[in-house]
Amino acid sequence: MSGSAHTVVQAGKIERLTVISAEALLDIPQQLGPDIAYFTDRTEDLRRARNLLTDREAHGVRLITVSGSPGVGKSAFATRLGNEVREHFPDGVLYLDLHGFDPVRDPLEPEAAIDELLGRLGVPDGLVSGSFETRAARFRSIMDSRETLVILDNAKNVKQVRPLLPAGRGCATVVTSRHRLTGLAGARAVNLDTLPLPDAKQMLTTLFDHGGVRLTDAQVTELAELCACLPLALEIAAQLINGRPRRAAQVIRELGDNKKRLAKLSGLDDELKAIRHVFSCSYQLLPASARQAFRLLGLHFGPRISLSAAEAVTGQPDDELADTLDQLVNANLVADEDEERIRCHDLLRLYARERAEQEESEAEREAAVRRLVTWYLHSAVAAERAINPHRRRVPLDLPPASSPTEAFADRQQALSWCAEEQANLVAAVVEAHERGWHDLAWKLAATLSEYFYQRKPWRDWVATHERALDSAQRCGEVRGQAEIRGSLAIAYRELRRPAAALAEFSTAIEQFQQAGDSHGEAWTRNTLGYAWREAGEPARGRDECVRAVGLFREIDDRYGEGAALNNLSGIRCVLGELGQALADAQQAVRAFAEVGDERSEAWARNGVGAVYQSLGRLPEAAAALAEVAEDRGRIGDHYGQAHTLTSLGGVLRDLGETARARQVWQQALIIFDALADPRAASVREDLATLSAD
Repeated sequence: MSGSAHTVVQAGKIERLTVISAEALLDIPQQLGPDIAYFTDRTEDLRRARNLLTDREAHGVRLITVSGSPGVGKSAFATRLGNEVREHFPDGVLYLDLHGFDPVRDPLEPEAAIDELLGRLGVPDGLVSGSFETRAARFRSIMDSRETLVILDNAKNVKQVRPLLPAGRGCATVVTSRHRLTGLAGARAVNLDTLPLPDAKQMLTTLFDHGGVRLTDAQVTELAELCACLPLALEIAAQLINGRPRRAAQVIRELGDNKKRLAKLSGLDDELKAIRHVFSCSYQLLPASARQAFRLLGLHFGPRISLSAAEAVTGQPDDELADTLDQLVNANLVADEDEERIRCHDLLRLYARERAEQEESEAEREAAVRRLVTWYLHSAVAAERAINPHRRRVPLDLPPASSPTEAFADRQQALSWCAEEQANLVAAVVEAHERGWHDLAWKLAATLSEYFYQRKPWRDWVATHERALDSAQRCGEVRGQAEIRGSLAIAYRELRRPAAALAEFSTAIEQFQQAGDSHGEAWTRNTLGYAWREAGEPARGRDECVRAVGLFREIDDRYGEGAALNNLSGIRCVLGELGQALADAQQAVRAFAEVGDERSEAWARNGVGAVYQSLGRLPEAAAALAEVAEDRGRIGDHYGQAHTLTSLGGVLRDLGETARARQVWQQALIIFDALADPRAASVREDLATLSAD
């Protein structure tokens, strides 16, 4: 090392000062580790980061922060990025692990970090002495004339990082942290998420290729999903299988047990890489209130949580919760989905629930989940009223909600909320049933009936209502049982299970009569009439609908009357009573128009078109049905639209317009297939007849 020695005389004291220029520091650090062979995707994030680091014309510092949840692959990203751009930094790559979230070592203090960086640049120990500020200034002076990439890995916070940043235009810096380092001026942020499923599968496939293991695509998919597509978990899962391929099915089965998954993902060679360890480091650094909120959020039913639901389950008011969620987002233990929702991947949710089971009393956990289920019940009631404000309902005698519930401006907003929350609503019914909160279980399922009827998620419809029926029976709620049976019967009928449907309809009518509920009886007789028609006994169906019309008129329910008249019209068509059928359908249109229900009015207009078809007035039928199909699609009634298109295709075929018939039947088939509706089979048969012709 070269330099010059000078003798300095000051106040009678002689000191010898060695001056070393930055250029004399000959060490060119190359401290970046080897690239990771199984690194997958992150293509767009890498491209943006690479462009910034290599842009010599960029204004200000070239500084990138890489954040993300524990195990998401921040260090691997920094390593891949460094290897891609290292040729642009002739003075080398300087790497330092700051141990910000190390379960064994304390975070590296800035003073120690500066000394470490100076040493890695080749500055001898003790050569640069003095205060921390002096040593930090010396580091910046040295770096000012260099073209070096600095990677500061695993930072705890901004305070730890800020003194370590080089200011020279030739240098660039990458900082990784589990926290979002928003206080670093001029930094470009890259926040890494879990991998998309295809990329997670590709990572597993690469890892298995290295281990000489071959799994089926279905096994790889299931394994990726069980690992929440989290790179660290994927790596550990591959370790568990590589070298022991016969254990693949057993490992997947064990990971499928929520109570064992975190323990299984403990790693084989490095306990510090265990999923629990890496999550714990971030969790333990949170303030007490944020730790409790994180635990209680783990009791939620799904990975995506609305802010209102979060308020319910945590018990924190919205202003306090906002600060808490900011802390959790900053720690990357939850992520912002949008302005109204947060999300937490499955492994973090399992960890949060595990912490809740260990740190919260059973009473506290039960209270949190009950608040959440009650919140969903109140919100679902508001949604049901917006979806169909005209239908009378069973009085539910709701328990009070502990936090503000959802409100809906219109039908579409309510339908969208139900679709968004469908998995959570179903889980809430199941949870309430399993915990023995039977009053909540049957009431929530009953409230969802209107949404299920309009959108046709049959599996969830049947699953919730079969549990709800058991709950209503356990509560001794005769009226509740009748309500659930009536809705369940409709689902059975639409799923082509006529015997089960007829049995539930009959029992529901008896129970409505027992409860003195003429309104419930009328609705059930109306739908029973349709079921008899489909069962090949239209005369019995007509009789039930006639009785339903009479009951609705007795209680002055014009909406119900319109529904019964519309069903009656269809049955009369089957029986050949066409004049009366047309009159009934037209009355139904007027009834729905009076109450202002566009969706039901379109349904009744469909009935008018069907009568025109039966009367042989095919051009009128085609015009009416085409208009109804367009309207049903416009208002989002896709199930009804598919039915109308099916009828329209038959009319067009009879008119000899084969090409148009094929087109509308194909449209209907797309919708029925999307809904997993059994009617898709009959539409395929109709299309086959066109092909045969």
